[in-house]
Amino acid sequence: MTGLSSYLLYALLFYILARRIEIDEYASLVAAYMSAAALYFVASKYFTFSSRHRDNTSVEILRFVLLLCLTTLVNWASFYCARAGFHLDVFIALFIGILMSSALSFTVMRTWVFARR
Repeated sequence: MTGLSSYLLYALLFYILARRIEIDEYASLVAAYMSAAALYFVASKYFTFSSRHRDNTSVEILRFVLLLCLTTLVNWASFYCARAGFHLDVFIALFIGILMSSALSFTVMRTWVFARR
């Protein structure tokens, strides 16, 4: 649910920024992604991995930011390839980026970001 809610926020913000406000697609992607990332960290920490220790927040934030950099590259590369390489619809490209980064993100969060001590 945390991942789904984050990505729904991501898609909704992207739609509003890119289609309604008409901000550049890539600028919209950045703004929507960063907003969704903040929600994803908080929701993951307190809901998905609630049984984990909560006393290492600064370490978890640092690890999350490193993971976010990696998944951002995966997400954006997938989006770019889908849009520029395959000329897919923007929302199909967005969904492909989400799929590519989701499994990586969950696995790394479970095993490293919020790992049991």
